Amino acid sequence: MKRIFLLFSLLLFVVLVNPSFADDKVLATVDGTNITQSQVDAVFNSLPANVDKTNPDLKTEILNRLIDNVVLINEAKKEGLESDPKVIQAISNAKNEILINFLLQKQFAGQSFDVTDADVTNFYNQNSDKFKDKNGNLVPIDKVKDYVKQYLTSQKEQQAIQAYVDSLKKQDNIVINK
Repeated sequence: MKRIFLLFSLLLFVVLVNPSFADDKVLATVDGTNITQSQVDAVFNSLPANVDKTNPDLKTEILNRLIDNVVLINEAKKEGLESDPKVIQAISNAKNEILINFLLQKQFAGQSFDVTDADVTNFYNQNSDKFKDKNGNLVPIDKVKDYVKQYLTSQKEQQAIQAYVDSLKKQDNIVINK
């Protein structure tokens, strides 16, 4: 669900923010809102690596989703949702999340959170009780290695982020009211 919301948000962002240029081919118009080739290309270029970009229908699918988004946006506006306090708060929250994500991407760009095979083995050995099958038998390390590596990488990333946040907190005047 979160992935669908993220993709929808990305499409929405492209439709609302990506300006049309004079020489940009208009692929569709929905109630006066143009959807251009550059908007479709922007979504196409931002798709994750696991999406098959060789699919000949992919750009048509993207265009159809952009059309759907404009139709939904127009309906939301007709219903007055732009001034709904819950919507305003949700937009503010989304904006803040985007700002945080871009800040962290900038801060940690190029930084590697590599996990060695020794790290994986040590974690596996220290937590062997967590790697048992339904019969209580220890699952071989080669069957869980990728999972453990991903987990440890995530842990390293979270530790680096928390260290960064802690360093920023030292610069700010924070008062916690009780």
